[in-house]
Amino acid sequence: MRRLQNHDFPNNLQELETLVDRALRQARQQRGDHLPVALPEAVFWTGTEQGRHRFDLWRWKPQWRHWMRAPALWNSLLYGLVSWLFIAVNLALWLGPQTRADNSVLKLFWAWWWPLILLTYPLVGRLWCAVCPFMVWGRLAQKLTPWRQRVWPHGDTDRWAAPALAAGFAAILLWEEVWNLEDTAWLSSALLLLITTGAVIGSMLFEKRFWCRYLCPVGGMNGLFAKLAITELRAESGTCSGSCSSYACFKGGPAEGEGLASEGCPLGSHPAQLSDNRNCVLCMSCVQACPNRSVQLRLRPPAADLQRRMDAPAGERGLILVLAGGVCLHHWQRLLGWLPLAPMSLHEGPLLPRLSFAALALAIPSAAGIWFQRRWLYACLPLLWALLLARHLPLGMQEAGTVLPEGWPQWQADRHVIAFCQTFVVGIGWIGAAVLLRRLADLNRWSWLTGTMMLLMMGLAGRWLVAL
Repeated sequence: MRRLQNHDFPNNLQELETLVDRALRQARQQRGDHLPVALPEAVFWTGTEQGRHRFDLWRWKPQWRHWMRAPALWNSLLYGLVSWLFIAVNLALWLGPQTRADNSVLKLFWAWWWPLILLTYPLVGRLWCAVCPFMVWGRLAQKLTPWRQRVWPHGDTDRWAAPALAAGFAAILLWEEVWNLEDTAWLSSALLLLITTGAVIGSMLFEKRFWCRYLCPVGGMNGLFAKLAITELRAESGTCSGSCSSYACFKGGPAEGEGLASEGCPLGSHPAQLSDNRNCVLCMSCVQACPNRSVQLRLRPPAADLQRRMDAPAGERGLILVLAGGVCLHHWQRLLGWLPLAPMSLHEGPLLPRLSFAALALAIPSAAGIWFQRRWLYACLPLLWALLLARHLPLGMQEAGTVLPEGWPQWQADRHVIAFCQTFVVGIGWIGAAVLLRRLADLNRWSWLTGTMMLLMMGLAGRWLVAL
């Protein structure tokens, strides 16, 4: 009802009749071709406005589309490489040396993965989820489960799932800092296996990738920062409305023309009704299923998803504040170390004071940002991305080049080079936040300048916080 009420219906009853008919055809189940009890919101797609300044990469290089939609590529990558690599990584973390200085796999996890995944967000958005090792095992468990998985819960699932996701991410951050996961190999492996367990249980209970869309902490962070990406996967709504009657990209179906047999979008999205990159993992399932070549891989301006009239879940602000709290938590001594009851370290000593100060540091952005309007928090998203990258740059630039054994080439960046890169990244984030503030907030010039100065103060404070 909310999606229908928020649409203008320029063609009135005729458009409404067409929209409902399309929703019914999308929702028909393949077995028996009968309708479910309730129609989910996702099938009522009204077609999003086609953004300006887009460039279709596949029209420019058609062979790229043929290569990227090939099932053999994804099957060999997921089941031939990622699944076995995940097993090898966990074995090395459990059986190998337990400190990062002596375990190259642990060094790869913390010094390579975190900086690299942050660097990929502005370029390819949520692409990591397409090759995620957690969901490889979830999909295997789903195929081996003897019972049929349930359909997703109807209603506004984000209303309860978004706060649960943010709370789960907060618990992981506390676990990382208080138990020193960065320098403890078996605990880092336990974190990976815990997320994998969530993916397996979610896949055994529900169809498709319910865990990835609503509850995965890594997926939530990926979906949030994917809104900054310069790439998007979208379908031409006119082609889908006029030429398609199977909607195989959404619900799955047999091969049809150029389209391959498909189980449909694993996140339950239709590429013509996506309003942002949050629920697109670039898995190419819709490209494989589409018989009309409607799906396009396009370049666009940065952060094109963040608009004044965007449709974002209300609970997503909690994840923004938790991620900001993670930066404060990692550098808690700069903020709270001067207090008389502060422990010497979060890694040693009685657990209660360590956990209390960790939770206090994690809650600082939430205490300040809970009063902010949601559009202000989204305007800060580029700055948050920059501060997270600046927080992980020292570890990456100091240790990423030392993963090879002694006697092999080693590389470490100078402290001044790291400091320059941190300042540069934070500066880029501040510029992006200032531009977004102009777009999202209805401010006059002087109010915008005042807000930009506030963002500058936040950027300078964050740069001081993440300094070496």
